[in-house]
Amino acid sequence: MSSMPQAASATLDEAVIRRLLEELAAEAVRFRFEVAPNPCVGAAVLTGERVLGRGYHESWGGPHAEVQAIAAARASGVPQSAWDTLLVTLEPCSSQGKTPACTELIRSSGIRRVIVGALDPDRRHQGAGLRVLQESSREVLLCDGFTIACAARAPGRSPSGPRRARGSSSRRRTSGAAAGSPAASRCARCSSCADASTPS
Repeated sequence: MSSMPQAASATLDEAVIRRLLEELAAEAVRFRFEVAPNPCVGAAVLTGERVLGRGYHESWGGPHAEVQAIAAARASGVPQSAWDTLLVTLEPCSSQGKTPACTELIRSSGIRRVIVGALDPDRRHQGAGLRVLQESSREVLLCDGFTIACAARAPGRSPSGPRRARGSSSRRRTSGAAAGSPAASRCARCSSCADASTPS
């Protein structure tokens, strides 16, 4: 379970998460030709339900959406200590490529909760970003099904509401879950949330 205080964990409801992820996904599509063959990705930094900054992966090899969103949040004038949530349509990268790993920037930003729209479709990296963030005591929620227009969902996954991504100590799986992707089961937060255990 998350180490987040219950009050902080409850600041966003599913309708707000769904709406923001859908907006970010739709806006990210504008850059589909510039980022190809990479997926379109959108991100937003929030304090409570207030969006401080949005960002998108706008060009191939350029800064990722998380980098752009954090830069926009810095420009908002709201102190970094007040940033509590990063919403991102696709799992943050955890390895150095043309750009530094986004997970490192997120960890250094102090953002306490990360809500992800979909797992990385690349099986070599799938789930790695979530694990890095979990290991640094971030609350990580996986809400797939929102970025269909921008990025491929992990095979075998159906759209669902938010679910808490947990560390590898939990190995529960449900039938129908794709190998290598978190499996879903009901959690106590709400009827449409499901706990997710990361792949073993």
